[in-house]
Amino acid sequence: MPANVATVFTTTAAFVAFRYQNLPLLSQPTVIISKPVGPTMPDRKLLKRLQDAYQCCDSCGEEYGSRRSTYSTYWHGVCHVCGLEMAVTVTRNWGYLHTGIASIGAPATT
Repeated sequence: MPANVATVFTTTAAFVAFRYQNLPLLSQPTVIISKPVGPTMPDRKLLKRLQDAYQCCDSCGEEYGSRRSTYSTYWHGVCHVCGLEMAVTVTRNWGYLHTGIASIGAPATT
């Protein structure tokens, strides 16, 4: 198609196909290997859940936190860490889950 002819594309895919159809190919494939920085993807998701959790069950509290108080108030709700519906309490009673956050490698924030 000559350069001075205007072309109207009905979709973005049509434009991309037209735009990149005549690009020269590289003589050798380019491989980019990047070393992951910080926690891996599943760890990042877990880290985000631990940092954002307001309430958690005893199982997650024991695994990712340390008991802070003798008495705790429990109610029926959804654990913000594992997502199960059971008796939950605030993460304050489990030290805001700082043990789990530190084990993943992120700085603990309150």
